[in-house]
Amino acid sequence: MSSTDPALANIANILAKVTAFLPEQDAINSEVSQQLISVDQHFVSFDQRLSAYETQFKSLATVVTDLFHLVQQLSSSKNPESHPIPPSKGSSSLSSTDSPAPKDANTKSPATPTWADIVSRPPPPLTDRKRQALHRTFNPNATDSSDAKSYTFVYLPISHPMTRTQIRSKFRAISIDNLRVLDIIFPARHTIGILLHEAYISEFQSKLREIDTSPITSFNPLDPTHICDPKYHDLPQEDRTRLARSLHQDRCLRTLSFIRPNLLPGIAKYFIHHKWIPPHLAQDIINKRIPRPVKRRPISSSSVAQAFEESVPSSDTTPISSSSNLPTPASVPSSTTQTQDMDTDPVFISKPPKPNDSRSLSPASSPRKLRKSSKPRGSKS
Repeated sequence: MSSTDPALANIANILAKVTAFLPEQDAINSEVSQQLISVDQHFVSFDQRLSAYETQFKSLATVVTDLFHLVQQLSSSKNPESHPIPPSKGSSSLSSTDSPAPKDANTKSPATPTWADIVSRPPPPLTDRKRQALHRTFNPNATDSSDAKSYTFVYLPISHPMTRTQIRSKFRAISIDNLRVLDIIFPARHTIGILLHEAYISEFQSKLREIDTSPITSFNPLDPTHICDPKYHDLPQEDRTRLARSLHQDRCLRTLSFIRPNLLPGIAKYFIHHKWIPPHLAQDIINKRIPRPVKRRPISSSSVAQAFEESVPSSDTTPISSSSNLPTPASVPSSTTQTQDMDTDPVFISKPPKPNDSRSLSPASSPRKLRKSSKPRGSKS
């Protein structure tokens, strides 16, 4: 066999290619091994996560079983005749949570009470605030109702400007009932005015003493020195006094515009007593915020008027004066409101006017018509 055999040459070429590919194969093998290592690391992290989830699931299963046990205890306390068997605590398997499923369906029915259950519930206990409000409602006032000094302003110093919301949050922090704080005004720089009822002043001051704070005893909201706007410094003293009174009047009117309507008359009397607002402005706000009920208009033709008309004999020829005090007849309504009253009043529904009765048409008929109606109708023969 010669060395130049083509088969041997092919084998030699293949061996040369394999020899040249061996370094590339080593690189591929190293890369695959690195990928396998990363996949193994991913599997390890997944295994760790799965174990953590399993631990959390076990803790949740324990919490669920405890909650189910508490629900059964509550249902047994409400229904002493039924004695459900409590599940074993600490069981984390799915079988322990799935086994009481029918009982869980039975215990969920009290969670949606019927209307009869809601109505039969006892009323909630009265809180101290509700009890005090009911006591004030159904008891006479400690002071005379005609006294205009039942409300007062308590003036407090503040270190920096604050809004009403911030001030009320500070009051809430020292257990001051914000419902008893009727309004907050800002009459001067670093000074606030708290509108209170005199029955709450002692408790309010005791809460302030707990934080070593005392109100300003002598404060005049009408003092012109409280005007700190520089553009008013050059005004004469009389104008500044008038301006201070006007500013305080605006504050009082704003209080009357936003105060609770049931407190409006008493606070208005307090402001009028101190001559902070004129009576007509206070009355305008009261009429606007507390409209008086509209008086019911008298029916155009009442049952008394109808009875009076029926009692008049047919032979009476005396005409009824149009200026009498009797109500206007139903056939001549004076306004659209009276017509609507006629349509809905049971008197007009139960007793409609007779078509041949001339008296129901107009009580102010002429004597000639009355004479004609009073003559008996004879048969023509």
